[in-house]
Order: sequence, then structure tokens, then C-alpha cells
Amino acid sequence: MRSLKNNLESAIEADDLLLTTSRNIVFTTASLYLVWHFFATLAWPEIFNPAIWMISISMFFLVILTIQLLARNYLLAQFVWQVGLSLVIILAYDLFQRPEITLFFLLLPLIATVTIDRWGTLLVEGMIILLIIGIQNISFFAPIATGYVNAVIFGSIFTGFFGWGLSNNLLSALSSASYHYDRARELLE
Repeated sequence: MRSLKNNLESAIEADDLLLTTSRNIVFTTASLYLVWHFFATLAWPEIFNPAIWMISISMFFLVILTIQLLARNYLLAQFVWQVGLSLVIILAYDLFQRPEITLFFLLLPLIATVTIDRWGTLLVEGMIILLIIGIQNISFFAPIATGYVNAVIFGSIFTGFFGWGLSNNLLSALSSASYHYDRARELLE
């Protein structure tokens, strides 16, 4: 009975850690974007004003929606976050016609690795590949140079594996520490 109770406590602690990590990633991403917004509008006002406000408003609503959903439905919140970030990247690419913007897609598998799992990361990588190829085939988007398309495809795969390698070691260490803590607590009792 104690083992079941300890396993339940460990699962709740893991869920809390995942929820906290997700919130931190959302707020960190929003903060970095906010810094970029102010820097871009001050440094290059002829390029980024006023179109950058469309992206900023989109990011604001995306952050609010994701934070609200995290408490209710974790997987739905992650889906909204990933799809929303993808749409913001596509909006920025469409507004500014700069292929460098598509390189922001490389961050999404890394975020998915930390917040979802390896299957979610593979799903995000597939979504990115379909999006970057799809943009090439939609007539109202400016074509992306082949080098950027390849960089996004192979870079997203790389960042997914890189994130998995980093998080796998951390999760293994956390699992081991949790096991030894639970075992020591059982022996103490």
C-alpha cells in the first residue's frame, strides 16, 4: 500500500515539475520576444513598425491562452502553444518576407522535447517539415531559398535529437534520485 502511495506522490511531483517547466518556457519565450520587439522597433523602425504589432498581439493572446489551458488540459495547451508559435512564425515570414525568420522553427522541437515527450517531438518535427514544404507550394508566400528549407528540415531533426539527449539524461537522474529518496523513506519508516 505504501508503495502505491509513494508512486502516486512521485507521479504528482513529476506532473507538477512538467507544469512548472512549461509555464517557465512560455514566460521565457514571451519575455525574449518582448525584448526583441522593443529592440527591433527601436533599432530598425523603418523595417519593423507597425507590422511587428500584429505579431506582438498574436504572441500576447497565445501566451494568455496557453497559460490558461495549462492548468486545465496540459496536452491541449502544448498543442495550442506549438501550433500558435508556428502560426506566429509564418505570420512574421509573410509580413517581412525574410527567410531567416523560418529558422525560428528550429526551437519548436527543443521546446517539445522538454514539455511533451519524444513522440510529441517527432510529431512537431513532422509538422515543421510539412509546414516548410507547404509554404513552398502556396502561391501567396514568397518562396524560401532551398538552403533555408534544408536548414529548417535538418535543423529541426537535429534540435529534436539534441533536446532528447539532454533531457533524457536529466530525466534519468531525476528518476534515480526520486527512487533512492522513496527507498530511503521506506527504510526509515
